[in-house]
Amino acid sequence: MARQARSWLTFLLLVGGLVLTACRQAEPPDAQAAGIEIAVTMEPDPPVTGAATLWVSVRNEAGEPVRDAKLNVRGDMTHAGMVPVIRDIEESEDGVFVVPFEWTMSGDWIVDFTVTLPDGETAQERLDITVAPGENEPEGHDAHADHDAHDVHDEHETPHDG
Repeated sequence: MARQARSWLTFLLLVGGLVLTACRQAEPPDAQAAGIEIAVTMEPDPPVTGAATLWVSVRNEAGEPVRDAKLNVRGDMTHAGMVPVIRDIEESEDGVFVVPFEWTMSGDWIVDFTVTLPDGETAQERLDITVAPGENEPEGHDAHADHDAHDVHDEHETPHDG
């Protein structure tokens, strides 16, 4: 009886693993692996909280603009609890997408640029960006300090600079 129970348990674990694997979406390959180059410039540079414009240039291996692509930009702060900033842009001029963006808080951001090529293939570029406080943030406001005040630090960790 125990052998039959183990067989069923093994079967259920295998089926469950297959279901989870089938449901998980694969990450898009990085831009270089897909044979394209994604270059980003921004204004203001360096970035500060508030309105910004990102220019995202998409070129193929020969350096020619990629036309008829679509762009998704997703900006997430590195700490939990912040709503991501997401922009979908479907038109580019000569392979350059103009993206109105909003840095909602100063601190460290991870920004993913996902390009969907005309053939449906996707590619991604990820940038780590540090945003400085802008005019609208209170004097002396430090987003890192607010976040770090809630962190639990291991005694072996190195203290933060800043």
